[in-house]
Amino acid sequence: CAFINHWIETYPNDKIINIDRLDPVANTNNISNPNSSNYSLIVADIKNKDIVLHLCNQYNITHIIHFAVQAQLDNSFGSSVTFTESNVYGTHSVLEASRIYGKILKFIHISTDEVYGEASSGSNQEICLLNPLNPYAATIAAAESELGRKYLYS
Repeated sequence: CAFINHWIETYPNDKIINIDRLDPVANTNNISNPNSSNYSLIVADIKNKDIVLHLCNQYNITHIIHFAVQAQLDNSFGSSVTFTESNVYGTHSVLEASRIYGKILKFIHISTDEVYGEASSGSNQEICLLNPLNPYAATIAAAESELGRKYLYS
């Protein structure tokens, strides 16, 4: 939510529609002014493509910044299926809704350095090969490498 708060304050002319299912770890207190005229919180799950598509139409969405993931690394070891559903299928739903809607000018998917694994020296860069070392990172890598590239060319 800190990124969203920064955007609300820095770009007051941009309308921000925040779709969040509000997991127990979500912290809406990072939004300093949740009643801002340029911000709306929609409590929904991005896995529901129909809701995402409806919101795109309702709010005339032109840009999507997608960083809605289940990200509790430790929990990913015991419930990897849940992480796959949230992170891979959730991303797939947002991409499919965007494709059907047809008016998205820019789609930005926020990732994690975890998809590259441990850096052998220095730091990883986007040209490095993906080497996720945990279930959480594997779901993010799957979402960006498989789904993202397929939709890029569809």
